[in-house]
Amino acid sequence: MRKRAPLAVLALALLVALAFLVHRGPREEKPSRHEPRPVWMSSPESPPPETRVARPAAAPASAPGAPPAPVQGPPGTVRGNVKIVGEIPPRKRARLESDEKCQAMHAAVVMYDNIVTDAAGNVQWAFVRVTSGPIGTPPPAPTTPVLLDQMRCMFTPHMVGVRVGQPVRVTSSDDLLHNVHGLPFENKEFNVGLPQAGMDVVRTFDKPEVFVIKCDIHPWMRACVGVVDHAFWSITNELGTYVIRDLPPGKFTLEVWHEMYKPVTRQVVVPPGGDVSLDFVLDAKRD
Repeated sequence: MRKRAPLAVLALALLVALAFLVHRGPREEKPSRHEPRPVWMSSPESPPPETRVARPAAAPASAPGAPPAPVQGPPGTVRGNVKIVGEIPPRKRARLESDEKCQAMHAAVVMYDNIVTDAAGNVQWAFVRVTSGPIGTPPPAPTTPVLLDQMRCMFTPHMVGVRVGQPVRVTSSDDLLHNVHGLPFENKEFNVGLPQAGMDVVRTFDKPEVFVIKCDIHPWMRACVGVVDHAFWSITNELGTYVIRDLPPGKFTLEVWHEMYKPVTRQVVVPPGGDVSLDFVLDAKRD
């Protein structure tokens, strides 16, 4: 009896061990070192925080073709000289003998005013104007008329400047028949007779240009009118000099017009408060 008891205990232990092995699952193996590790994926509900570096805001780019910003500062001045180079056409004598009344008004010889120069070629009656640049918004045109007189069978003065919309008043101081024949290209042509002293004609012009006014009865009687849409223009004096004041700082294009020569343009930069010299040379006659 004593020998059978240990055997029974041993058999019972084997049964318990066998039952444990039957109910235990398969052995879990470790992942291989060469297998890719799982990548953490954020869910739409909880995005991972993002680190951003603050950068200075870029300046807005200028639109293609946009004009540069105006330069600030006090206004400046452009001044200079207009000269004819090469052979200077001779000044012609006006044949007043074709009208006895006109001839009686002058004891000396009267010359045409379409070409007036000194010995050095400096030319009078050239019209210098700004054609482009940062002129800003011009002030309203004056309402006071610009005066042009037919006096002693001559236009006085030979050239005037006028703003767009500003009246031009042409009067006659001569007690004989004159007419006022305006020959603009951009504005409307006009032709008005002034048969008595004290008569006048008033016109306004809405487009910039320079044109000739003449008297068809007396062919030596001619005048020029420069129409501009701003206040930056000048007419050369007997020394051939001009001055344009109060220009804002910036880059400008200036043009000189003369009735006997083709226009000439030049560019100039006016610094704040500057006084800049700009000369012109006329060397190509009109056809």
